[in-house]
Amino acid sequence: MSSGYGQASVLHDVSLTLQAGEIMAIVGRNGMGKSTLLRTIAGFLAPTQGSIQVLAHPTAQKQPFEVARMGLGYVAQARALFPDLTIQENVALALAPRNSLDDAFARIGEIFPVLADRRQQLAGTLSGGEQKMLILARALIADPRLLLIDEITEGLQPSVRETLRLALATETARRSMTVVLVEQDLAFAFALAERYAVMKLGRIVKDEPTEGRQWQEVARDHLAV
Repeated sequence: MSSGYGQASVLHDVSLTLQAGEIMAIVGRNGMGKSTLLRTIAGFLAPTQGSIQVLAHPTAQKQPFEVARMGLGYVAQARALFPDLTIQENVALALAPRNSLDDAFARIGEIFPVLADRRQQLAGTLSGGEQKMLILARALIADPRLLLIDEITEGLQPSVRETLRLALATETARRSMTVVLVEQDLAFAFALAERYAVMKLGRIVKDEPTEGRQWQEVARDHLAV
């Protein structure tokens, strides 16, 4: 699969297959095409060559909301919240009509108690880490079967990163959810992922299990300038 923006080609012959319940980390230096890969899988960009299947369904000609209905969740790098709405209102926008808001917050309370305790607080007044928790919680309560996560730890302190890591580890195990994780923090990524792929100049140059590999070695070999 190849993809890009207008006449600018970014991804070149990328081939990627994930098993159900697998967590895969996509790593590489900035500008290598990692976010473009997620945007293409999610349907925001159309492949210029090749095709994509999400949960065994082709995504050709489908809009992002239609891909989401297949069971895909997407946590973008940008903090995609409504700052003038409360935590509760932000969560309600992500809920299917058949789902109960109270049930959703019961689940959120198990993952991020701080959000459940302050559900009437405006999202824009949350700290950066709390906003990331809300974005992730909103994605999880939609029950995705495939979750794409783009640089969720960026700018966060270690304690918040650990909170997010534990939440993801718990929820992916509970749901048998497949996750594609674009991440610069290799310690975070390798603590979660069974596989990792290295992207360089829009191509996947390595795809192998994390078991037996030290993240420091991967950082030295592929991320060092």
